[in-house]
Amino acid sequence: MAVTNFLVSSLPDYVKNNEDLLIASIGLPNDGTRRFIGIQTGIKKSAYLNYLGFTGEFQDGSSCGFNPLDQIALGQKPIEVATIKEDGEICEESLLGKWGEWKVRVAATEHELPFEAYIMNALLDSIRKGIENLIWQGDTGNSDLIDGFLTQFGADGNTVTVTLTGVTGAYDAVKAVYFQMSDRALEKGGIIFVDPAIFRALLNDLVVLNYFHYDMGNGAKDEFILPGTDVRVIKTPGLSGTNAIVGSWGDNLVFGTDMENDNERVDLWWSADNRVYRYQVKFNAGVAYHFSEDVAWGVMDDAPVPMGACPCAAPASEGE
Repeated sequence: MAVTNFLVSSLPDYVKNNEDLLIASIGLPNDGTRRFIGIQTGIKKSAYLNYLGFTGEFQDGSSCGFNPLDQIALGQKPIEVATIKEDGEICEESLLGKWGEWKVRVAATEHELPFEAYIMNALLDSIRKGIENLIWQGDTGNSDLIDGFLTQFGADGNTVTVTLTGVTGAYDAVKAVYFQMSDRALEKGGIIFVDPAIFRALLNDLVVLNYFHYDMGNGAKDEFILPGTDVRVIKTPGLSGTNAIVGSWGDNLVFGTDMENDNERVDLWWSADNRVYRYQVKFNAGVAYHFSEDVAWGVMDDAPVPMGACPCAAPASEGE
């Protein structure tokens, strides 16, 4: 009974008292694709991506006078967001079981994460993974609420489409995209986002190619510098299952949200009639990009074949 009272009384209060932090963990997280791309806030429905660029021209300064030849480019491209919500229920009995697990974890690790945070982190982590997938694979033609980057690239005739037909190796495919990236993308800090299956195959390929002299560093589990370049290759969960490779620079790709009024909310309450917790999470989300010509992308026909992969036949059974 004491455990039940603890859960009923404290979980809704925790959500209420920490709503701003919980909302920020959805709209402005420090994981996934949004670590590497631009963020634009204050978007209720639609807005413009604003880009400020300067083109300077040197002049002879040996004489007096003023001749303004520099050009200031103010680029504007539309971005639309959708208001997305997630409703659900959590059974009190299920929480009781999780509470016991949490106690064991705390005892084993001496990590004093409040149980309420433990529950809400699991919920919000699931939502962030859903947003990560929408960022890349969202398709309103397939009943999704927003068009992700891949859908937008496919409808934009000005992006650089890299033909990967017949390319089976991850290393060759990533190099093909790299060599089609624009000079501006490379100068501004080029990034290549890849399907996790391509990332794993690429790491394998570098070993098979005997690039043992190349230090990938501690970040190799999620990202590393492509040998012979200064471009980062990023393992991108949102591209999982797509066989896609996307090269650009981080701030060219933009995630839009609001975060400036009450459009975002995290609400959880105890429904005594149904004896469940009910929650609603609501947020704005959408993506767009500044310059089409700074996006080079391609899709492999199938998942990459790692170099040195053994096409071994199954072992013969006894007596054969």
